[in-house]
Amino acid sequence: MRHAATDVEYSCQLPSGMLRFDNRAARAIVTKLQSGPANMQSITDLAVGDLLNTVDALCTAGTIRPVDPPAAIPHAAALNRRIRAGATVINALVGTHGAVMPVESIEELSHASMVRLGIPA
Repeated sequence: MRHAATDVEYSCQLPSGMLRFDNRAARAIVTKLQSGPANMQSITDLAVGDLLNTVDALCTAGTIRPVDPPAAIPHAAALNRRIRAGATVINALVGTHGAVMPVESIEELSHASMVRLGIPA
C-alpha cells in the first residue's frame, strides 16, 4: 500500500467521473495490507466478485499495487545505497517483494513504508 490505512482515500477521479469504493470489502483489503504485502486469497470473508472488483478499484486509485512473492535479497541493501546515491539510472528500490517504484520519490519513502515493503536500508 502507498499510505497508512488512516490516509487511504476510498475514491479517485477518472476521466469518466468519480470512482467511489468506500465499502466493507475495500476496508477489509486495506486492513489486511496495512502490515505488508499479502496474497489476496488470504482474505476469505469476501465474495470473490467483491474481492476482485475492489482490488481493481484500489489498483486504479493507486492505493495498492501487485508485488512478487517474498524472496531472499542478499545484495539489495548495497544496490539500494547505490540507487539512493544516484550511482545508477534505476529509479526504484529493491525489496523482498520485488522492485518498488515510489510514486513521489525514493527520498520521500517513510521508514514505516520501507519496513512494510521489505526494503532494506
